[in-house]
Amino acid sequence: MSSPIIAFGGNVYQETDPTIMGAMWEVLMSNKMYPDYERGKDEFFRAWRFLNGKRNLDETMAAEYTKRLYETETIEPAYNHTKVQSGIRDVYDELKALPCPIHFVYGNEDYLAASSANTKTLADSLPNADFTCLSGAGHMYFDRDIWDSVLNLITLPKPFNFAFETTRGGCKNLDD
Repeated sequence: MSSPIIAFGGNVYQETDPTIMGAMWEVLMSNKMYPDYERGKDEFFRAWRFLNGKRNLDETMAAEYTKRLYETETIEPAYNHTKVQSGIRDVYDELKALPCPIHFVYGNEDYLAASSANTKTLADSLPNADFTCLSGAGHMYFDRDIWDSVLNLITLPKPFNFAFETTRGGCKNLDD
């Protein structure tokens, strides 16, 4: 079992640890996806805690996001990710042809979308791509420090050094 990779480009990617994948899918698929926020929020919060990686879950941010999901999405079991993933196609050639820089921002605790090593492999194979690894971050960024870091990443001139390091030579997690 593995998460989808959206851009192969002839790269060799690592499989995600089956134990991690099994634990993740157990949490995600156990969400009963109740059709109303009050009944469903605890189920979503359990998933958000898992998907937030090792970072503290900002419950206010998570609640706002979850409420917006209920306002704008169809909430039913296994709807959001499993149906979307079935239509994912390889977009490597489109990424390679983009005339502008690409910057991948990835949490090293995100196992939903492949892995940080795979995202780094992809970035290294593209001519205009950089890669930033957010230490301790998962798939969801319900942590104000992470958001501040991402905003600084896209708005401050280089060099900078917060809870991550931008690199083409390796993913260095500064918390390690």
